Amino acid sequence: QITVIPLAANDCFTVCYDKSKIENVLKKYHVINDSKYIFSVASIDTRKNVDLVLRAFDLLLNPKDSFGWQVPENLYLVLAGLDNGKDLNALHVFKNMPESTRQRIIFTGYVDDIDLPFLYNGARCFCFMSLYEGFGLPVLEAMQCGVPVITSNTSSLPEVVGNAGIMLDPHDVEGLANAFMRVVSDENLRNEMTAKGLEQAKKFSWERCTDLIVEKIIN
Repeated sequence: QITVIPLAANDCFTVCYDKSKIENVLKKYHVINDSKYIFSVASIDTRKNVDLVLRAFDLLLNPKDSFGWQVPENLYLVLAGLDNGKDLNALHVFKNMPESTRQRIIFTGYVDDIDLPFLYNGARCFCFMSLYEGFGLPVLEAMQCGVPVITSNTSSLPEVVGNAGIMLDPHDVEGLANAFMRVVSDENLRNEMTAKGLEQAKKFSWERCTDLIVEKIIN
């Protein structure tokens, strides 16, 4: 008999209303203040599908004529996490991008736990297009911080995000680029996704996790 018991995110992942704290952390990781950035947390590992995110961001900045996008000049992609060099696909994509695109991508490297919530809070949206996750804590962390989420429609991720985020095929480059544009440019959509994300995040807590474990032990 198998019982699914969901995890939870740390309480430090919450909405921050102190802009100075966010600005200090952005400065620490060389993220331009007042920039509109798409944020993602992932090691450079093939399973994390970072090459798709890079290709979609490149397409966003260099769209096909039929897309007709008006991309903000101060839009960046911020990738946080350890670069362990495993994902040769992502490295190849990055090296073969136009210089104008590479200049809009920031690799923070390792991020201190205490800083991570502020990087979430400063983002226009959070992207997590992993091919497979056992749970997907970054998605929950982002929702608790009030950040709109774009994620994969695979494995456990739909259970975590519910109806609060945009879910896509993790191979859909054009779909992801279009989702980036929608969220970045539409304030009403961001506000709606933020509200739904905060509500969805309430379904996950360590109290609920321990209660379910105790219940199953007793029964």
